[in-house]
Amino acid sequence: TRGADVLARLAVSLEEAARGTEKEIAFERARTCGDCGGTGCEGGAAPAVCPVCHGDGQIVQRQGFFAISTPCPRCRGEGTVIAHPCPTCRGRGLVREKKTVKIKIPPGVATGVRIRLVGEGESGVHGGRPGDFYAELEVNADPRFGREGDDIIAELWISPAKACLLYTSDAAD
Repeated sequence: TRGADVLARLAVSLEEAARGTEKEIAFERARTCGDCGGTGCEGGAAPAVCPVCHGDGQIVQRQGFFAISTPCPRCRGEGTVIAHPCPTCRGRGLVREKKTVKIKIPPGVATGVRIRLVGEGESGVHGGRPGDFYAELEVNADPRFGREGDDIIAELWISPAKACLLYTSDAAD
């Protein structure tokens, strides 16, 4: 089974969003247990075939023409059982770990943009490929500037005389 994706929120300033930057972000994820290699069994042994369903993962009850199939109550549909669980992961095959990654934020990003790092999510169960990590950006407001789409806006108060001088110098260019 493929591992789960991990989503984390990352706040950046308006200046960082405009120019682009590189930031570090820390998060938690599930990784394959190093002691059992992801099997969930102590010493890395393989799980045993379930004695109730004989590895099918299902119990079939027949009554005349009808058959009802339910997940095996002993192995919960897995088809295997762990006689001696790994003490580190308690039979899950996965352990929690803290991870820190660097994310390159391109110039011009806006709130809601997600940056994807392939394979940095949670490990897959029973050797499945890992999920992805997503950093969802939130651009903080700046008291000096506003933003409308891709435009940065600043409001300046100037005298009417200065406005006329600016207007006439722009017209001459």
